[in-house]
Amino acid sequence: MSRYYFDLRDPKEFLDQIGQELPDLTAARREVVRLSGEILREMPERLRDGERWTMTVHDAAERDRITVEVTIREEAALPTRKRPA
Repeated sequence: MSRYYFDLRDPKEFLDQIGQELPDLTAARREVVRLSGEILREMPERLRDGERWTMTVHDAAERDRITVEVTIREEAALPTRKRPA
């Protein structure tokens, strides 16, 4: 088991001081995807137009291992594009 830490930036920074014991990097990947989805689903206001939201997983040696990045950008309403049939 290894300890992984999940840091959030949106643009404020929230550093995980506790971490989680997980069996491997694959488990950490599943956890960061699950946790990111949960946070964005429950608090969509955290993702503001033009801002980047990131969650980075690092190991006990403080090496970044996985990063999830999400950016939302509202576009001006343009005429609908015709799609090929």
